[in-house]
Amino acid sequence: MTVTWDVMHAEALFVSDLQPSDHPSAREVQVEVMTAILRHGVDGCADLLAQEYGEHHEQAAQRMRWCLDTVADAYQPAAV
Repeated sequence: MTVTWDVMHAEALFVSDLQPSDHPSAREVQVEVMTAILRHGVDGCADLLAQEYGEHHEQAAQRMRWCLDTVADAYQPAAV
């Protein structure tokens, strides 16, 4: 399966400490994503995500939707 950058970033955001209630800026999201990838690695983020889905699938699905939307906003190409 091919995984996109957005999905990898969303997985990393998922395992970070950021919450929707934090209303993070794009820069805060980018920093947390990089921190999670450095801490856990790409595969480690995916493993932690899978574990959370196994234990709390409804909450995990809701958080992942937020992560995907937040990453899409945080990594938008700059307007020309």
